[in-house]
Amino acid sequence: MKKVLSVLLALCLIIGAVPMFASAGGNDAGLKDTGELGEDIYWSLMTDGYFTISNYGSEPDYVPNYISGAPWSKYASEIRTVSIGEGVLNIPGNGFNRCDKLENLYLKEGIIDPGRQNFIGCTSLKTIHYSGSESDPVFAEFRENFAIMCECPNEVEYHYNCDGGDYVSPPPTPSTGFTDVKSTDYFADAVKWAVENNITAGKGNNLFKPNDKCTRGEIVTFLWRSAGSPEPETAANSFSDVKEKDYYYKAVLWAVENDITAGKGVGTFKPGDKCTRAEAMTFMWRAAGEPAPNGASSFKDVVSGSFYEKAVGWAVEKGITAGKGTGTFKPNDKCSRAEIVSFMYRGKDL
Repeated sequence: MKKVLSVLLALCLIIGAVPMFASAGGNDAGLKDTGELGEDIYWSLMTDGYFTISNYGSEPDYVPNYISGAPWSKYASEIRTVSIGEGVLNIPGNGFNRCDKLENLYLKEGIIDPGRQNFIGCTSLKTIHYSGSESDPVFAEFRENFAIMCECPNEVEYHYNCDGGDYVSPPPTPSTGFTDVKSTDYFADAVKWAVENNITAGKGNNLFKPNDKCTRGEIVTFLWRSAGSPEPETAANSFSDVKEKDYYYKAVLWAVENDITAGKGVGTFKPGDKCTRAEAMTFMWRAAGEPAPNGASSFKDVVSGSFYEKAVGWAVEKGITAGKGTGTFKPNDKCSRAEIVSFMYRGKDL
């Protein structure tokens, strides 16, 4: 079997290291770590200590609470600014305890559950910015509890947007080349890497369209380009819906030759169909040579014996995905362009 994804490492070494981005604070900084918190919600930490939780979905949603520490707890002493984005309904319980370098907190109006014990030991906190009203009962309760639980020796300043307040918006996040990709987005490094390695050039007009659903034609093209855009060994094409003029024509032929896909049956590839998470993991796994995972997946919605079971197990072991929260992988969910390049970026050294 051909180890297609292993070509990525060589490409990165030839082209050079991916440059760092300008951070929200204005200094040169890059994405230190990121992860999924659930359906369309991600956390990101920049190397300068700027931490965000962002909701990329269309509906507001909650994030998990933690008993023994959040996924970013190992960086507690590095976090200096926390920004809870639009559409995130709560601050994760025990999410920021002992972040002793944390100085600034930004909260959006509409947050329903700021929590009671999320900032214990944040002894350096100086300012809390809330985009709503000082009279908001939810925030008023948070402020009362915060004064009791924070253990902060400083007199914390509160800034509001309404009632003539002096709320200050979170620091601006410079573009990473696309007007719809910020340096603090969980997929920012992945997009930058994909562009530098000629895997994608965006969707035109300086847009990457990270939330657009990725088609089957797009993902096989991304994989083909990541392998160096090799010429197919044969011009044989068994798909009635793949034409020589199509941008994905050679990519599809190459993917078939390398046993990455056999199409969707009845002589069709369905290039315009939106790619599911199950398909994405399976394509990447097959491109890597179908390595056997060490164990079965723990996701309750990954069906035993399914075509994607081993692919998902492998992807989890390699840190390509951690699922969608609450013990689920959501194999039938359609993948966004941001998710696809992120999966590929995480697997680039395999």
